[in-house]
Amino acid sequence: MAGTEIDASRQNPTGRLTLPEALRLVLAQNPELAAFNLEVHAADARILQARRRPNPELSGEAENIAGSGDYAGAGTAERTLQLSQLIELGGKRAARTRVAAKGRELAIWDYQQRRLEVLTQTAQAFIDVLAAQRRVELVRQTVKLAEDLLPESRKRAEAGRASPAETTRGEIAVSSARIELEQAERELAASRELLVSLWGERVPRFAGVAGDL
Repeated sequence: MAGTEIDASRQNPTGRLTLPEALRLVLAQNPELAAFNLEVHAADARILQARRRPNPELSGEAENIAGSGDYAGAGTAERTLQLSQLIELGGKRAARTRVAAKGRELAIWDYQQRRLEVLTQTAQAFIDVLAAQRRVELVRQTVKLAEDLLPESRKRAEAGRASPAETTRGEIAVSSARIELEQAERELAASRELLVSLWGERVPRFAGVAGDL
């Protein structure tokens, strides 16, 4: 069976889609997982920031700006620059780093938990598409069978070899099968849309899913 073709720019597959391919797409493109992943990177940045010593501070001031006589004007102002450095005592930097590291552990835990939930949801959505796809195939066979039997039923009624009620029942069977097919196709379309939404798309492009129930 031919593999799925994946558009490198949009990552919305065409062709026959397998479960491993669907799971890979979700891991790479699921918007919620991407947000959790960004939180992990942010936690990494907070650890780096926590490890750094406080930056030195430079301050300045000027005096006698508005003097008089020989001291008039800014040219005779007295300027003072001050450089200060905060020295942390009592293991504050180490404690700050530990807090940041714990935050990263929590972010990773949240990501892994949500990752498992999304993968489970994807597998279930894939199975739903596979089941809906199979149901459409079976109902189409039912429609074809009912439609194939109807002309023969009409011929029998016209020839007097069968009751007109038999033809009526055949027509009802065809109508019912067509209604069932429309419902099955709607359910398939909805399940396909749900599946692609898990990797951030709105319109399904894959021709079908490949699997064995």
